[in-house]
Amino acid sequence: MLFRLTLLFTALLVAPAHAVVNGQALKPSKAPWFVPAGICGATLIAPDRLATAAHCVDPVDLGDFETIKVGGETRRGVAVALPSTWREQSAGFARDDVAIIKLDRPVTRVQPVPLATSVPAKVRILGQGKRAWDAPTGRIGLRQATLTTIADRACGPRWKGTKYAKRFEAASEVCAGGRASVCAGDSGGPMIGGTLAKPVLVGIISWTGARCGEDKLPSVSAEASHYADFLLAPEPVWAPTPAGPTTITRSGDTLSCTATWTVAPDTVQFRWRRRQMGKTHYEFVTVARTATYTPTKPGLYDCEALGSNAGGRATAPPSSIRA
Repeated sequence: MLFRLTLLFTALLVAPAHAVVNGQALKPSKAPWFVPAGICGATLIAPDRLATAAHCVDPVDLGDFETIKVGGETRRGVAVALPSTWREQSAGFARDDVAIIKLDRPVTRVQPVPLATSVPAKVRILGQGKRAWDAPTGRIGLRQATLTTIADRACGPRWKGTKYAKRFEAASEVCAGGRASVCAGDSGGPMIGGTLAKPVLVGIISWTGARCGEDKLPSVSAEASHYADFLLAPEPVWAPTPAGPTTITRSGDTLSCTATWTVAPDTVQFRWRRRQMGKTHYEFVTVARTATYTPTKPGLYDCEALGSNAGGRATAPPSSIRA
């Protein structure tokens, strides 16, 4: 879990998009294909599959998807896949911000949203979360807003003078602006064309400026058609899935950490931490990043494991031991 929290805080610092500012309230029944998933939004794109943003699910924690509501049906997320290129950097930012969540069984009463084949002049964004960049964090009711798409050649210059000046990827992202904006609360949610009754998925909401439209900067989504092969792949590479917490064993003074997986990783990184008293409370401090560790001080230690493959990364929860 520590791996996941660290990455989420890092993602927030580079202004991922999470909600609709200056939008209008929307009854969820009007868009049953919009799905709250973990800390983000998602879209039903197949009876047993959701599309969301990669930064929402990296590293993967299936505990975030134990209960997923799609229309009036309840499902569980059982696997997640990210593009193998997700962690590659472009202008200092992770690229290819899309992911898919597999449901435990198909949804039967909600029609999936097809992927758009072109970018229309107007798009609609849907999301839950903050209604202003400085508002408290937390999911609110579903909101929507209409934006005007911005040509690729015009979007890049909008970011001149900001830390995002070289971030926009014309080949794989859609840029849109107007009075409304995305903000903290619905990354991974849909940018759609068509109507609420017959939508097409134009983009997966990804990022915006730090002040959520107050700075007059556009909203950016990953272009769904660009990622169609990945989003609709019959057999994607699923991220590792831990079978449970790590196991710690002792041999003399040396501790060993192991993890078991139902979907195997290609590589595993371990992290040992020792509990110590901070200024006001106990906290865990990293002491080693190896599978084995020989404590130099008595105390309570834990070990967690981060497994990686081409489909993403996942953390096996830590177990603890007193040394």
